[in-house]
Amino acid sequence: MKEAVIVSAARTAVGKAPRGTLKDTRPDDMAATAIKAALERAPGLDPAQVEDVVLGCAFPLPSAYWPAGPTASSRAAQRR
Repeated sequence: MKEAVIVSAARTAVGKAPRGTLKDTRPDDMAATAIKAALERAPGLDPAQVEDVVLGCAFPLPSAYWPAGPTASSRAAQRR
């Protein structure tokens, strides 16, 4: 990669409440949803051109301490 270019961004809902609708949703599934949405917002971008994905987590949970980027990217690719 010779230069970094930000072409899109997306975020997930905040919702890990004990009884909330997202309480059983895995963090990498939520990230995959955001990646898919970011790709949809950049219609001229071929997903195969994406070399790197940067994720942030405001409230990391113990299950979020693995490399979520590759897992989420893979899950997003499966949803195309």
